[in-house]
Amino acid sequence: MKRLAMAAMMIVAGLAAQGLTPGQEQKFEVSAGQTLEVDLETGGSIRITGVDGNTVTVKSSVRGSDMREADFRVEKTGRGVSIESEYEGSRKHWSGGVDVDVTVPRRFNVELETTGGGITITGVEGEFEGSTMGGGLELKNIKGVVKMSTMGGSVNLSDSEVNGELSTMGGRVVFRNVKGDVKGSSMGGDVVYDNVTRANGASTTKPVEITTMGGDITVESAPAGADVSTMGGDIGIASAAGRVKAKTMGGDIEIEALDGGGKVTTMGGDIEVRMVGNPASGDRSVELESMGGDVSLVVPDGLSMSVEIEISYTKNSSRDYKIVSDFPISVSETPEWDYKSKGGGRKVITGTGNIAGGKNKIKISTVNGQVTLKKGK
Repeated sequence: MKRLAMAAMMIVAGLAAQGLTPGQEQKFEVSAGQTLEVDLETGGSIRITGVDGNTVTVKSSVRGSDMREADFRVEKTGRGVSIESEYEGSRKHWSGGVDVDVTVPRRFNVELETTGGGITITGVEGEFEGSTMGGGLELKNIKGVVKMSTMGGSVNLSDSEVNGELSTMGGRVVFRNVKGDVKGSSMGGDVVYDNVTRANGASTTKPVEITTMGGDITVESAPAGADVSTMGGDIGIASAAGRVKAKTMGGDIEIEALDGGGKVTTMGGDIEVRMVGNPASGDRSVELESMGGDVSLVVPDGLSMSVEIEISYTKNSSRDYKIVSDFPISVSETPEWDYKSKGGGRKVITGTGNIAGGKNKIKISTVNGQVTLKKGK
């Protein structure tokens, strides 16, 4: 116990010698539109809140026994306010950190970097740039331009009006009630877009772009189309217009309402697409491809289309595959097994037809799956 007490005294003494006391509050008079710079080489969380007035207030707390060797500085600069922590000991690794809690004027720019901790920004308007090596990004009620990333945490953006990009290497990305052109990406988590519109509240003019290496993708609305892909998850789009490109290497794809066309591909799942809207407007061509699942397409009544359907099935499969269509199409099947193909022999069922003039190309293919083409109500 005496050793622990002595160590604690040494930590406080070392920090006090540099003008820092744990929990100390420091205030600086600034101008709106200036910049807060935070660089925590020692790691630590950062929380920033916008408030009325022209004052930056900094509160800090220290974690870990190694911080007695750290240099922590808070100072006013020509640009605004700077906060830095730097480990000056001889060791390359440490177990400490400095967490900072900052209030800034509501209109203020932010530049952040920490080697390990979460970043939270609330109620600020400006330009936001930063990264963390191991924590989440929580952004709420912000406005401006954002470019931020995390190496190992979730990303949550809500109730905001921003343009830019947010990314994570290993977490979930959620955009909810967001206005602006903003892109989210994850290397290993789900991506969810819920109520993302243009800054004026109208539908965005840019397609929704989402990429993840290992998670589901959920989009509530893509009024200008979408280009989404995942290496290992399901894709769900509630509503989309224009062209949609959706691809997964290992999951199902469902588009509940597509007022347009596009290309949908899965290497190992089912596909369900329902086309809606005026059947005579725009390009309604679609290509649906599954390498191992059922495919279902519902089209508007009166759609002019040229239909090409192909089902390949292997001899060792356990189901009786067929094409089910509400439209008159010609169906044929190869009589002999093709043993040159993989899977121990293969046959192909083909369906073709011209409906109402054949304007839009409808191409559907699957392996060991059923195909259903229905007429919408």
